[in-house]
Amino acid sequence: MTPRCPLRFLAVLLLAVSFAPSPAAAQAPLAGGRMGRAERLHASGQALVAAGHRVSAMSYFRRAIQVDPAFAPAYVALAQAYLDRTGRAGQGERDALEVIEIGRRRRGDHVELGLLHARVLERLDRLDDAADVLRELATASPSAAAVHSLRAANASRRGAWSEALASYRAILRLADEGSVPDAVREEAERHAAALRLLAAANDVTQLDCQAPVRRALCAARLR
Repeated sequence: MTPRCPLRFLAVLLLAVSFAPSPAAAQAPLAGGRMGRAERLHASGQALVAAGHRVSAMSYFRRAIQVDPAFAPAYVALAQAYLDRTGRAGQGERDALEVIEIGRRRRGDHVELGLLHARVLERLDRLDDAADVLRELATASPSAAAVHSLRAANASRRGAWSEALASYRAILRLADEGSVPDAVREEAERHAAALRLLAAANDVTQLDCQAPVRRALCAARLR
């Protein structure tokens, strides 16, 4: 299998696994063995990446997925390997996106895989799609500060100031619980302070409806 067809390769693997026997009692020991083998293959692939042998590493990540299609770190590593390749503009992102989408069908709960999904979509200038992914992640994993941070940055790029502010406030709530570093809290406080002013200035509920340039917005608000 060549590195150019990640979707076809992985889709065939997942289809094959879906027809495997599924009694819980019989599968429990096998699942543990699969995860161990997948972890070892993933570790070998990461060692090859560290040594500069990215193409060879990709075959280990694929084998890890073949052994355990629910092993999310292998999808992350394979997608990242595609992103790090040089070639046609955008091809690495497109290949990585195919891998990520297959992985998330199995592990939609995996935060790191979801974050990488959003980052790849942003690299493809699909900011709104990335925002949808981040909203889902924020709902599913409200204690993940990294999700709120990336969501805030994405919202700021889209000019969605209220959404960005809400994301920084979520980080501050986590900081109050002692679950984020001080540096992250300080950054969130700075951004939140600025966004409070920006969000208020652009909130149609606070507009002066007597100003001619704002009448259209006020009319839309009152419909």
